[in-house]
Parts: sequence; C-alpha cells; structure tokens
Amino acid sequence: MRKMAYGLIVLGTGLGVMLLGRERRSAYEGESAGPASRQLMAEHEVILEVLRVAESEADRIRRGFNMDDNRVRDIVDFSRNFIDRCHHGKEERFYFPTAQIYAGQRVYSFLDELTAEHAYGRAIMEEIDYLLGNKEREVAKLIAERLSMYVSTMRRHLHRENTQLYRKSGAFLPNTEEYALLVGFDRLENVDLGIGFHERYHRLAEDLSEGFLRR
Repeated sequence: MRKMAYGLIVLGTGLGVMLLGRERRSAYEGESAGPASRQLMAEHEVILEVLRVAESEADRIRRGFNMDDNRVRDIVDFSRNFIDRCHHGKEERFYFPTAQIYAGQRVYSFLDELTAEHAYGRAIMEEIDYLLGNKEREVAKLIAERLSMYVSTMRRHLHRENTQLYRKSGAFLPNTEEYALLVGFDRLENVDLGIGFHERYHRLAEDLSEGFLRR
C-alpha cells in the first residue's frame, strides 16, 4: 500500500515537472546538459572520489604494504550498490532507452559499448569479491591488479559519458524528457532501493575519501 501511494505521488510529480519542462530552448542550448543528465554527472563526481581511493589502495599493495581488507570490501560494496544498482540502474533502465528513442542510430553502438563496460566493471568486482576470501599473500597482488583495471576502465567510461552523451543531451533530449527521467530516478532510489539508500552510499564515499586523505 505504501509503495502504491508513493507511486501515485511520483506520477503526479512527473506530470507536473513535464509541464514545467515545456519551455522553449534557445539556439545556444543544443549541447547543454538537462537536469537528469546533470544528476548523473554529479554522481560521477562521487564515483571518482572512490576510484581515487581504489587507485591508492592498489598502489599501496604494490609497494609492499598489507592490503586493507575492510577498505577493499567497502570499495566492492560501493561499486555493487551505488555504482551498479543505483547509478547504472538509472542509466540502463531509464536514460539509455530514452536516448535511443530520441537520438536513434546516432547512439545505438555507443550505448551498447557503455552497457558492455558496465558489465565488465561488474565482472571485475565479482572477481575481487571472490579473491577476498583467499588469504594467500599473492592474492593481494591480484586484487591490486584488478582494482587498477577497474579504475582505468571506469575513469574512461565516465569521461566518455560526460563528454559524448550527457553534455550533448540538449541536442536530442527535450526538456520534458529530462524532467520525466528524474521521476524514474527518484522511484529507483526511494521505492526500488529504499529511502536512505542513496544517502548511505554517499556517506560511505565520504568515509572512504576521508580515510584516504588521513594516510
């Protein structure tokens, strides 16, 4: 019942923001990011903070320091939940299909590549999680290698999304669709994942980043 009531609220909000989004664009807004695109780009900044921590941990292991198991588990947790379930969920369930409808063949192959990179990052994290159960010293080096692979893959991935998709979204996504996408994002965060999910992982990113700065 609570989810149904929330769904009705979301639907009403969606109709409202779609009407708000009907303003005309100026000729200079063809490659500007709309509100849904800006939300995804803001989440990229949070992800980049955790990638810096992952890169630092991989470097420490390579320099001979003992691996911080808890830190690596937190990185895996953040990747699986904030990056994959929340951020990639918004992209794959809402943003990418909408972009395909409006941009058509211009983005088909590009979005396929981005989706494949999501799957590749997911596979790396699955392997790291499996390796964490093995206490042999050589395993830490394998984890460091895979952390580095994940960082390089995701940094390139986020850069491509920012520069080739989101900042250019004004060229193909109407304002009405950008605002409607926000309704889907909100439903994923607060209904599918649960109220407080998003904030919990923002705090985890902050904790990881602060621990990185204290070293």
